[in-house]
Amino acid sequence: MSTDVYCLINSLSITLIKKPLLNGKKAKCVRNIFGDEFIYISSTVSEYEEKFILAHELGHIILHKDITCEYYDNSLLNKDKLEFEANYFAMEFLLPNNLDYLELEGFSLEQLSNMYGIPEKILLIKINELNEVKL
Repeated sequence: MSTDVYCLINSLSITLIKKPLLNGKKAKCVRNIFGDEFIYISSTVSEYEEKFILAHELGHIILHKDITCEYYDNSLLNKDKLEFEANYFAMEFLLPNNLDYLELEGFSLEQLSNMYGIPEKILLIKINELNEVKL
């Protein structure tokens, strides 16, 4: 499987639209009643943030098939759980498949975050998982 987020978006026939978004939003995924899927990403996000944000939105599209954007925005769903799942999907998508705890030794959290393009607080989830396996 490719870890190129743009390739996956294209192969899944998801329309990617880059434009300014309201209220400081960085991105939004939309699935309309016809099943067409769109990812809107703010034209103001940095190149560094873009891949993770796109992978996160892909996580919503792939994992949350029963949720349209409107339903998600106005429902009583557990949004924290959905956001965690999308973040976890993005992290796993962007990290190498053969990541080993030993490869992480000697690097700071900030360095690892920059190396993989994953926010530090989300990368900590994987580091904690690897620490548990190591024990």
